[in-house]
Amino acid sequence: MNSLDHRALLHRELARLLESGFPVDKAAATLLSRKPDGPRRVVLEALRDGLDGGQTIAGALRPAVSPMEYSLLEASEKGGRIADGFAYLAEFFTMRSRTRSQAIAGLIYPLLVLHLSIVPTALMLTFGQGLTRFFFMALGLLIVLHLAVALIWLAVRAVGRRARDDRFTDGLLHRLPLIGSWKRAESLSRFCKVLEIALLAGRLPSDAITLAASASDSAQVRASCERISAETASGYPMGPSMAGDPAFPIELADSLTSAEMAGSLEKEAGRWSTYFQAEANQTAQVLATWLPRLVYAVAVIVVVTVVIKSALSYVKMINSLLPE
Repeated sequence: MNSLDHRALLHRELARLLESGFPVDKAAATLLSRKPDGPRRVVLEALRDGLDGGQTIAGALRPAVSPMEYSLLEASEKGGRIADGFAYLAEFFTMRSRTRSQAIAGLIYPLLVLHLSIVPTALMLTFGQGLTRFFFMALGLLIVLHLAVALIWLAVRAVGRRARDDRFTDGLLHRLPLIGSWKRAESLSRFCKVLEIALLAGRLPSDAITLAASASDSAQVRASCERISAETASGYPMGPSMAGDPAFPIELADSLTSAEMAGSLEKEAGRWSTYFQAEANQTAQVLATWLPRLVYAVAVIVVVTVVIKSALSYVKMINSLLPE
């Protein structure tokens, strides 16, 4: 069981117990009594200790969960439906785990090809220079490969973290093919889910928008919602305030406008949350399918390039040895 599965299981267990009427402190104690494994035990102990210290549920969990989890749970708790927040996160991490497993399975072969390509590449680059030279060349190429992968991974994580607080970075990220669509759909799904939760709990639309924006994990959505919340608090409808804003699709704004007039805003927000999550899941599946193909293509291009360059250099060397 990977870390995402642990997260999904933990949130699902908490959601079930809270939906069954357990107070959150009793739910944490019940789960701890089952001797959970390390990752879940750390989160449950943080929850127990924080509640004993008088903190809110989200506040108690903050040191042990991601910023996204904290913001969504905080918004759900303020909206009076914390069990719904845990249930949403359980489904979210279940899908993330499934997508990651698919991507890893697909990456095994292309990564193996990429590693194996080091041998012929090093051999061609050190042809006739001895075994020691070949060994160090292969080792150097292996280190470079792993450093490149590590740097790409760190860069992706850094951009993702910056997008939570920087509107410009968030907007650029949303424009990227596939990755941007995936991130935007997930952000809007969380926004709509917390909007539904808060409205069902009887919060004012202006308050519900603020809570939903904090759960979106998107700087662009939060910045737009500051204006929309202020306009809604002044009596202006939510849907028309969203219309034309780049953070929200016009279809969402139009749909919420109609739902607001019909008195079914919370129901429509829930429907859109489901729609955006399905869109995010579909895009993630496409990413998981194409990422291995991209890595495999890179491996093939590297090998072919080295072979062609080596062949040309050998031809040149042979031509230089031939008599004029």
